[in-house]
Amino acid sequence: MLFSPALPPLTDPRPGQAALAPFGSYPMTRRQHLARMLMHERPLGRGRLRRVAVSWFQQGPQIVDGTLFGYRVRFYPRDNQTDAKGTLCGALYNRRELRWLRRILSPDASFVDIGANMGFFSLYAARCHTRKILTIEANPVLIARFRETLALNEPLPIWCVSCAMGATSGNGELRPRQQADLRRPFRKNTGRTTGGDHPHSSSQRYCPGRRSEDHHSDEA
Repeated sequence: MLFSPALPPLTDPRPGQAALAPFGSYPMTRRQHLARMLMHERPLGRGRLRRVAVSWFQQGPQIVDGTLFGYRVRFYPRDNQTDAKGTLCGALYNRRELRWLRRILSPDASFVDIGANMGFFSLYAARCHTRKILTIEANPVLIARFRETLALNEPLPIWCVSCAMGATSGNGELRPRQQADLRRPFRKNTGRTTGGDHPHSSSQRYCPGRRSEDHHSDEA
């Protein structure tokens, strides 16, 4: 059985970190508000204009505060496509996957989000009242951002693990792409995971890799 750790109050610092800025500290610009008003949960959010609107939205600040599935989220739209599309389109982004999840999720279900990115599907699982949610993300920048989002909300049944999952145990290397390719998704290549869904393209990052069987035995 999985349990969510107790989340700190909104302004309490985590060990070694500064106090969390309250929700609303990073407002959207008027342009971003206009784009969101036109696209969020509306038919335009799934049409051909979405790409243009996302690009327009990404010209704003690096960090913006908004809501997703009714939860407070700290978005980073300029260097993460999932953040940009989630902020702008809401549930219309990945709508087919969300429709499928809505049919199968229940309070008695367990949901494992592998390669969670900014936690889009984990938050949706929480909105579906799923009480056991395991969020796994190898990128330490992305998992730190998602933990920040969790701290902006009331405690949710989400347990975050910063590691990669695969057939073998060991250490892997995240090798970000060049700045021009930051918005491309992560992919596996010759045993290494490469990607650039975070802004720190000048450094290499290492993450532990674990077999799914090992993690399951730890929780037994």
